[in-house]
Amino acid sequence: MNVIGTVGLPGSGKGEAANVAEAAGIPVVVMGDVIRAECRR
Repeated sequence: MNVIGTVGLPGSGKGEAANVAEAAGIPVVVMGDVIRAECRR
């Protein structure tokens, strides 16, 4: 299993990279979404 992590300041292109990965069929996990879901739980 390979994992590619991206980090950066707001507006640096992280979301665009995630969109390209999803379009290529690569699963994308957004940590902010995971954290928010856990907080709600």
